[in-house]
Amino acid sequence: MNNIVQIITLIKRRKIGKINIITSPDALPGKQTDLFNFIKEGRIKEDADALELLYGSNKKTSGFIKLKQRLLDKLYDTILFIDQSEIKLGKREQAIVRVTRLYVVMKLLVFFGLRKVAMDLGSNLYSLCDKYEISDFGLFISRELMKYFGYIKINTKKYIYYKSECKKWLDVINCEMLVEFEYCKISSAVVKTKNLSKIKQLINYKETIDIIYSCISVHKTNKLLYLSYQIITYVNQIYDKHQLCINACEEVLEIFKSKPFTSSFNIFYFNRDQVVAYLNLNKLNEARSKINLSLQYVPDGSISFFNVKRYSIFISVLNQDWNSFCSEIINISSHKGINKYPAHVELWGIRLALAKFLVSIGKAEVEDLSKFKLYKFLNEVPKYSKDKSGTNVTILIVQLLFLLKDRKYGKIEEKLDALNQYSYRYLKDDASFRANCLIKMLLKLPEAEYHPLRVKRYVARYEKKLASKPYEVNEQNLDVEIIPFDILWELVLELLDNNLKQKKKRKNTTKKEGS
Repeated sequence: MNNIVQIITLIKRRKIGKINIITSPDALPGKQTDLFNFIKEGRIKEDADALELLYGSNKKTSGFIKLKQRLLDKLYDTILFIDQSEIKLGKREQAIVRVTRLYVVMKLLVFFGLRKVAMDLGSNLYSLCDKYEISDFGLFISRELMKYFGYIKINTKKYIYYKSECKKWLDVINCEMLVEFEYCKISSAVVKTKNLSKIKQLINYKETIDIIYSCISVHKTNKLLYLSYQIITYVNQIYDKHQLCINACEEVLEIFKSKPFTSSFNIFYFNRDQVVAYLNLNKLNEARSKINLSLQYVPDGSISFFNVKRYSIFISVLNQDWNSFCSEIINISSHKGINKYPAHVELWGIRLALAKFLVSIGKAEVEDLSKFKLYKFLNEVPKYSKDKSGTNVTILIVQLLFLLKDRKYGKIEEKLDALNQYSYRYLKDDASFRANCLIKMLLKLPEAEYHPLRVKRYVARYEKKLASKPYEVNEQNLDVEIIPFDILWELVLELLDNNLKQKKKRKNTTKKEGS
């Protein structure tokens, strides 16, 4: 009770200004309401939009700059009052939010002279840091408590305890920083280049693994484990050490499960990584089992849910179970949650187009595709696809497949010209090797006059090149090679063969009618 009395006395002594938070947009003064609502409605993206809507001008004024800052200050303060009960958080995440908010209160209480009240709060917060392994705040708070019991309210036992805790967290953070340095180095290499050989040059396998294990052999905090095993699994994947990747995932999952709190996302993440490894080892049953397990740890309709479903349909591709492939694509594409993620709407739209193609050539028999406006999608999707090194190549190939099915050879040559230019401009690195092989094969179609036997001869060397670099399951390939190009090429040859048979049949029919 004494702490409550002291805080109320502090509040009574000091003037309390108007609470600077946004309880509703209508409560904002003047143009702040308009600015808030226009942004909320999506009508303002840049300063120029705001100036035009609010002032009918394109010139920045001191009033506009002050208006933005006042609204920004209110937004900062409002964040502290967001109702976290509406957000689905795990126990550790809830603890982090609570500690983050109340650490600010603790520091302000010290500033206002209520040090004992602040340290009582700090002791409670430290218990949460210790229980949920919140290393950064664990260090900050143990440091404050060490000083308090060391020379303000001297308590030798507590001073020694918090001093040792402070040293512990300092050591943990040093380990976390070492791992974060490695994480940033690898992430930077991946962002800079998609060329796998160049990434390998920037990552020394043994050195990286040694650094990581030297850290996690000493400490096993949640953050340290999560970052460390992310690196271990990724490095093993790029070096094709897929069984080691699986072993590492099992290792960290056992540690996470032994903790008094478990992050669902952590369990999901390392189960999903095992899916990738099992697929690369062609162990489809094990991959399917891990897919089903992964889906138990993510909400239905979340972005992680849609990501995992890509692996599920990929198994259908490898089995060439085209009915399952098409049915699952239809189910996912019609999921009500997908509209929250525009990029996924596009990616699953491309899959729907492939499903439509498979149905149209008699490879699958499914219903519910009649509502999908194929040609509208194929004509519109390149307009809002921004990934010049990824999904655009798939879109162009899908367009080409339908032209081939309909024997629109004149338009095929136009599309092949666009595909060739696209290849020259955007597909220049190692990651595009397989796409380039397929494009070179497709470019031979007119030269071989679409005759299947002649096509096989003309593309033989490119086919060997394609086979020399087998498909590797990873995040990018799942969206670019939805159907691996080797399998897709077999479908093209089958389509050419069917076209030739139909052509011969039409000729025979014409001859009979003429005679």
